[in-house]
Amino acid sequence: MGVWGNRGPTIVNRVDGPYSQKIFDLRIGSVLPLLTSAQGKNFAAHLPLSFIEPFIVEEIEKQGSINGRPVALSDVYDMLDNIRANGVSNSRGQLLSDFTSLSVPIFDFSNMIYAGITIMGKMDVFDDRMDAKPAKPLKEAGRKLSELGGWKPKDNN
Repeated sequence: MGVWGNRGPTIVNRVDGPYSQKIFDLRIGSVLPLLTSAQGKNFAAHLPLSFIEPFIVEEIEKQGSINGRPVALSDVYDMLDNIRANGVSNSRGQLLSDFTSLSVPIFDFSNMIYAGITIMGKMDVFDDRMDAKPAKPLKEAGRKLSELGGWKPKDNN
């Protein structure tokens, strides 16, 4: 689980499964990148553009490229639109080379993201497609936690 900290998406809770490997690079308190982590992409897609854009531009300037390709702001906006449309973000081998992850937002009563849940696994084992079996219960968990915080789907407002 992550929240937006003073420097970006920050891990605040972590649970390892019975078959999971310890990933020492991702500890509680770790600040994640916006454009190469599922959690970061999740926050970038759901925070107001006026707030998040300077962080995105700064990250693009620091990294210069993602997966060896220069990053255009228009490509980032397309990616964020796709995340909002699907309700889930993913990161395949971008943050940790052998791992992939899915992340969903948790919204409050004002429809503002306040946290995100991310699950991850080995690339050759974990199905990270946005419509795959792991994504469905993850989306449902995000939805239920959002509803507990007073969020209502837009079509019910």
